Amino acid sequence: MRKITYITAALLVTLSLTFCSDDGPTGPSGSDSTGEASFNVSGDLELSFDGNAQFSKFDEANIESWALDFTDAGQNYTITITTQDQEEVERPPEGTYTIGFVTDGFIANFLDDSEDGFENFVEYSTMAEGFGGEIVITESSTDLVEGTFNFTAVELLEEGGGEIEVTEGEFSATPRQ
Repeated sequence: MRKITYITAALLVTLSLTFCSDDGPTGPSGSDSTGEASFNVSGDLELSFDGNAQFSKFDEANIESWALDFTDAGQNYTITITTQDQEEVERPPEGTYTIGFVTDGFIANFLDDSEDGFENFVEYSTMAEGFGGEIVITESSTDLVEGTFNFTAVELLEEGGGEIEVTEGEFSATPRQ
């Protein structure tokens, strides 16, 4: 039951962060810019991604979370890399972290909303045995978080669901405002 609660919470957080913003955040030095992210996806889906990168801290359903969100301009594809706990969660310092299940430190979710709008999105996640990867944070300040990432993920809502591999991930994220 706890596994389903974390999956549901992670999905709700991902969706609320992706679709609830009216204005772009203010980037470093007060500019009206979002950060940047790029990565490649192979497997069930083949694409090269260039888009926005933001980070935020929030509390949802009594779970403290800190997240990186990477979204393309059309909001067709989104990656959210999240660390969460029932205790207070802070912006992580520079370092190398495991992406996998909640207990590994970070989880990653990839939403493919390229077909038929939000009603028929496909979610891939590292929250299954044998899937995961690594995030390396090379800079961590209140104005900017930078680093690299890679992971493998499985489609959770389909039995025998497909898999994706996210490689060559790079980001320079600004705070969500």
